[in-house]
Amino acid sequence: MDIPALSSFPLLRGRPDDLTAIVGALELLKESVTASLVVPLFWGGNVSVGAGSSFYFGPTQGGAAEVAAQAPAPRRLVVGDLRAQVTPAPGGSSTVTFTFRVNGQDTPLAAVVSGTNVAAEDLEDGVLVDPGDLLSLRMHVGAGAATVTSVRLSFNAALHIL
Repeated sequence: MDIPALSSFPLLRGRPDDLTAIVGALELLKESVTASLVVPLFWGGNVSVGAGSSFYFGPTQGGAAEVAAQAPAPRRLVVGDLRAQVTPAPGGSSTVTFTFRVNGQDTPLAAVVSGTNVAAEDLEDGVLVDPGDLLSLRMHVGAGAATVTSVRLSFNAALHIL
């Protein structure tokens, strides 16, 4: 296939207004490509976690020790749109807090289920992770909360290419 010379594309000859238009088009392309590479992930399962305790979820297993749940990120990703559902509701003024963690550290991506609610979400925060970063999600059952017996989690992982 023959590639045409750059001079055959009038928009690429360097006029400032044209270059601004090209940058704008590339930004739209970036958004389109990134949006098409979003993968929904689902974690959770049946557990028995009482008040004042934490439990760590990962893609293949979970447990009271975070190291059992951590898994390395395969690529550079942006993780967001966290949704959490528990059974039963925490009750009263109690909470169950879900926090996405990278390399054993909390991130801003978190959802808090409280009182008689059984679900919560964080659709605002996103976390950039690098290849090899260890990923997990901590559930902390607050003081006075009912013992959590079932957890359903979902979030999106978008391939970060630009």
